[in-house]
Amino acid sequence: CPDGKYSDAERATSENVCIPCVAGKYSTAAAGQTSEFACIACVAGKYSTEAAGQTSNTTCVACAKGKYATAAARQTSNVTCIGCAKGKYATAAAGQTSEFTCI
Repeated sequence: CPDGKYSDAERATSENVCIPCVAGKYSTAAAGQTSEFACIACVAGKYSTEAAGQTSNTTCVACAKGKYATAAARQTSNVTCIGCAKGKYATAAAGQTSEFTCI
């Protein structure tokens, strides 16, 4: 299977058996992967709106400054990013993972 895809099928005769890493995950592993474990979720503080089958961590986008996200497993929307509570703000860079960045 090509980069960004995997398959555990034996004796396959076409690329149709290859499964892309789902949206919110990517794979930097070389072609020929046999398990979904080759697919990596965007880390906390980041999300991806790209389609399945991505091959680079550049698909993961940091939450905007003033927001944070604690979740890491396959986040596919900036809805994951939580704004600081009323009366608080954040001066830290984008991609924060904790509400403690809000002061």
